[in-house]
Amino acid sequence: MASELPTIAVLVDVGDQDLRSRCAALVECGELLRTAHDHPFDLLIADVDSGRWLEDGRPAGSLAVGGQVSAADASLEQDFTDREFWLAVSLLQQVIQLRALQRSRREREATLDKLAHTDPLTGLPNRRAWEGRPAGDPRRRAIVFLDVDGLKTINRDHGHEGGDRVLSAVGAAVRSSIRNADLPARLGGDEFVVLLEDVNLPTAQTVTCRLVREVNRAASAALAAPVTISAGLAAGDDDDALAAADREMRQAKLD
Repeated sequence: MASELPTIAVLVDVGDQDLRSRCAALVECGELLRTAHDHPFDLLIADVDSGRWLEDGRPAGSLAVGGQVSAADASLEQDFTDREFWLAVSLLQQVIQLRALQRSRREREATLDKLAHTDPLTGLPNRRAWEGRPAGDPRRRAIVFLDVDGLKTINRDHGHEGGDRVLSAVGAAVRSSIRNADLPARLGGDEFVVLLEDVNLPTAQTVTCRLVREVNRAASAALAAPVTISAGLAAGDDDDALAAADREMRQAKLD
């Protein structure tokens, strides 16, 4: 099942030894075959009664021989001929190819969607992803607003490469300092936010202090020079809470 080749599972009625021997005469379990279509595939034999290939993880294509398996892609009656058998296998190969195309399309769509919702520099979700954040209980949520102090000065003194190192370090430190349930994002420029899940305000304050400490350390190490982060915190999860956290962050810069 780990083979990179397409896999066809032939589900044989375990109660019919003649049927089993006929299929075994065509192939042996796990043998690599090449058909007239020049498409190699793995052909595996399992039992209709157990249906274990369907339970353990359906292969690329399933053929029920001499039995009925509802999840199989094709089935044959007990009196099938060898030609009918290979025609059914040919059909399954076409099913496999179609599924491969569909899977490839889904993967491309998923990749494009991820790119559209990911900040390329830090790998964090971007503003679009933040704006599409899932709903939750605002009474058990809080927003942390983070801003890199003096990023323009850093870019001037250390070049944009230095600024990018700082931003990348901030992104990595933010991600490593929060739980999987929390949502970090880079809104753009030097602005980062974190949506804290299932917290009260005192807990959120403790998390924010730890977050600032870790981000300061990581950013300073990346630049090999002191870097500070200003932070604001507000209870809730809507745009009003985001604005309140932003105001608190700006006040922290003045203090």
